[in-house]
Amino acid sequence: MDQLPDETLFARLMKGDEEALEVILARYAQPLFGFLWRLTGDEALAEDLLQEVFIRLVTYNGRLPAHFRAWLYTVTRNLAYDALRARGRQDAHRASSMDGNVDEFMNVAQKLPESVAIGKENVERIKRSLEQLPDEQRETVLLRFYQELTLEEIAKVTKVSLGTVKSRLYRALRLLQGMLLREEVKDER
Repeated sequence: MDQLPDETLFARLMKGDEEALEVILARYAQPLFGFLWRLTGDEALAEDLLQEVFIRLVTYNGRLPAHFRAWLYTVTRNLAYDALRARGRQDAHRASSMDGNVDEFMNVAQKLPESVAIGKENVERIKRSLEQLPDEQRETVLLRFYQELTLEEIAKVTKVSLGTVKSRLYRALRLLQGMLLREEVKDER
């Protein structure tokens, strides 16, 4: 069952297969929690939203999505933004979403291109730089390098064209590179 594609598992889940739910939970609980935590900046809210995501997953009775992973991240993203709006904290996630465990953050840092970051010594610089990116660019970087979504999946999740995703990612990486180089020059003085 572990080898089945997500879409097949979801089809089985919709027919009441509890084992399919267990496999989906095993695949997605950690990555979705990390994504929610980074979007909201609030661990407890991320846990609550993760439960809501899986409740929606189990109770979903619509048409089977063609691309399950993109659909799941879209549901997750929308719930996070709805919760932030409801709490009146639309921009609060910018200030605190990158707080937390440095080892966890290294996952993002290690996946960035070598031209942007090399090794553990740049983690704090990358954290500060990511916090300064515009929301859409930051989200694109996190989805691509932390959640490992394809560009096509990011386009579906964020409901923008593939060209827009590529442009956001390119601009974000250029901005990150510039910010990191400026910090490096400051440190050398």
